[in-house]
Amino acid sequence: MDKQVEKERLERLMDILPFNLNADLTLLKGHLLIEELLSELLKVGLKHDNPLEINPNNMKFSAKLNMCWFLNRGKLPDSVWIYIKKLNSLRNSMAHEIEPKGIHEKINNFSQSVLIESKWEYGEYNDNHLLPAIVWLDVNLYSLLHKLNRLADTA
Repeated sequence: MDKQVEKERLERLMDILPFNLNADLTLLKGHLLIEELLSELLKVGLKHDNPLEINPNNMKFSAKLNMCWFLNRGKLPDSVWIYIKKLNSLRNSMAHEIEPKGIHEKINNFSQSVLIESKWEYGEYNDNHLLPAIVWLDVNLYSLLHKLNRLADTA
């Protein structure tokens, strides 16, 4: 990915994601950033062939995720899509319950799993391992989006 594009994305993430220990806010904002990328991926994927006029802005997160996976199978490891689905499940737990039981343990388990998969060094984030986990998922989706946009520009 172009270094300038990567820099712009990381600046956006740093502006939006909280760099404190508030896992609840990190989860909610991270989920929105991922959803934003899923919508953009769908717009690229449906740009030339969309006779049903599918509008990603009118779709639920899970439908966007399923369609993005279908349109981009094999372009990212399946684990990225699976972790995004788990992120959505965590977010749904928080959005539909005031104090979901065991949510912080589930967030920690999710974060650790993603970071093991990513092979990223994350010691500098201390106890907020959710932040680099979400950034890793975002970077994967953003890299795919950038690649698809470059292909569309050359076609």
